[in-house]
Amino acid sequence: MVKVLLRLIFYLLFCLTLASAQTPQSLLNQKFVESIFQLDFDSSDKFAYEFETAEKRKSFRLLSALIRSAGQSPEANRMLHLTKKDNSNPTLISELTSGLYYLYNSSSNDSSFIHLSRAVSLATEGGDIYLLKLSLWALLNLYKTEIILSSEDYLEYMQQFKKTASSPYDSAWMHLFEIDYITKAPYIEHDSIYLNAFNDLREKFKHYDYNEKIQAHYQFNEGIFYRYRQNRHLAKMAYSSAIKYCGKHTFLKYIKFSSFLHLTQLEALDGNEALSREYLDSAARLWDKADSLRSAFIFNRFAAYYYFEKAKVYDSAYYVLRKSNDIEPLLDFRNNTLKMTEMQVKLQTAEKEKQILEEQQKAQITRNWLVVAIVALVLGTGMAVLLQKNTAKKRQLAEQEVLLKQQRVENLLKAQELASVDAMIAGQEKERQEVANELHDDLGGLMASIKLHFNSFKSEPNQATNKLYEKTESLIDEAYQKIRAIAHAKNSGVIAKHGLLKSINEMAQKVSIANNLAINVNDHGLDDRLENTMELTLFRVIQELITNIVKHSNASEANIHLTKHSDYLNIMIEDNGDGFDTAGITTRSQGMGLKSVDKRISHLGGSMNIDSEIGRGTTIIIEVPT
Repeated sequence: MVKVLLRLIFYLLFCLTLASAQTPQSLLNQKFVESIFQLDFDSSDKFAYEFETAEKRKSFRLLSALIRSAGQSPEANRMLHLTKKDNSNPTLISELTSGLYYLYNSSSNDSSFIHLSRAVSLATEGGDIYLLKLSLWALLNLYKTEIILSSEDYLEYMQQFKKTASSPYDSAWMHLFEIDYITKAPYIEHDSIYLNAFNDLREKFKHYDYNEKIQAHYQFNEGIFYRYRQNRHLAKMAYSSAIKYCGKHTFLKYIKFSSFLHLTQLEALDGNEALSREYLDSAARLWDKADSLRSAFIFNRFAAYYYFEKAKVYDSAYYVLRKSNDIEPLLDFRNNTLKMTEMQVKLQTAEKEKQILEEQQKAQITRNWLVVAIVALVLGTGMAVLLQKNTAKKRQLAEQEVLLKQQRVENLLKAQELASVDAMIAGQEKERQEVANELHDDLGGLMASIKLHFNSFKSEPNQATNKLYEKTESLIDEAYQKIRAIAHAKNSGVIAKHGLLKSINEMAQKVSIANNLAINVNDHGLDDRLENTMELTLFRVIQELITNIVKHSNASEANIHLTKHSDYLNIMIEDNGDGFDTAGITTRSQGMGLKSVDKRISHLGGSMNIDSEIGRGTTIIIEVPT
């Protein structure tokens, strides 16, 4: 009972835990996010149309269009209108969309960070792993856009993203973010750490067939790797491959822009001035107008160092370098603003977490009291059940004690009755012996003397008297034979001399002679003698049953079957007589008929079954252990 109570308590606690945890999982969210990570925007658009409400379909479709065009599509401009509206109850998707829009369309990234960090918080609270993964991915892309920003928050968000990664594309993005973080860290020895990180990235792309859009990111990083290793030939090949994989995909425009700038540098270092200028012009055509500050700094810095200086056009080199230097403090200011925003968000998050913790503590206290109340209720119910069971058990024990006393009384009465039966059987045996002796010795001898004296009275024969004498002599002989038959039948000494089987055969033969009844005896396996008392009892039982057949059945034929098994003896007595109704026969019988037989068999530890129908004869089966 205690184990049952403990299990019930644990189950209730488990139910409370489940009730307090919200873990919604959406297969449609999963498909949408996976298509975004593969930069498969046709699929993400298709999944956006499958959401159940018009509001969700619109939100996810705008989010897909925003990422596809890197914020430059007409639908993205519609999104700008939505972000300017007063939204007192922002949703995860609206925060995510607003953060990405500011990322693609603003020179200041603090607004983007605020919205994306809120999206991460909402996704964490909502428990949807796929929307959390998408929010972290967007936030990490924000950090990737910064030229020189190695933040502890960047590392923290990468670790969170790593915990949510579950597919090959998740893993690829994880390695790309990691390499970007390493290249921006100012105090890390790049050689060993960067080399290990890039080798991990290379192994990942070697063993999985990523699509061309993701391959563009890898080829760009491979170009950086070979440029660090001073292998300009392989670096050029990698950047060219990155440009080819980018194609006309707007989302990859910055990869293409940066690849052309790096090719400008490499061709200038190799003295290919015309080709370097061509790559610089191609980069200029891809200038990201949405982020003019970052693009202007990178473009002017590369143009000054790697084209105009190499071409010895020093005035142009000086001019664009000054423009680059003028922009650098603005970038520093943006980075500082972002750091301050990070700190503010951290402070707000800490305050919110404190508030949530206090609410959770209050809720926990409420749950604890609820658990205590439930436990008290369960224990009280358990004690009541135990008390009730204990009372019922005592009552049951008392009833069982009464039944045992009744059984003891019944057993005592039965033992006394069996003792009476045994005494009666012994008396009957003695009486039968005396009757048999009297019949055989006294009445038998007297009948013989009567016949002898009768014969002496014969006179001269004549026809009338001869017939009378013959008839009288015949009656005297018949009486004498019946007296001898009864004497032998009642005499038990034959069992002690010859055993059960022979005694039954002789009895059957004599009864068959004295009565108009054919009795057949069949035995199987009864080769050895049984215990004397058992043989005598069984003989008397069979004798009693045969006597009943003679007296009551009007049968012309009877069969006695004796079959000896390993541990019991089977006796079957059947006749073709009138039969009778067996219902309650042993209890209705008066005197010592079937009732006496039943008690004798019970005394031997056996059983008796009677099968009889009126007009269809009787079969009695007896089994006694040997």
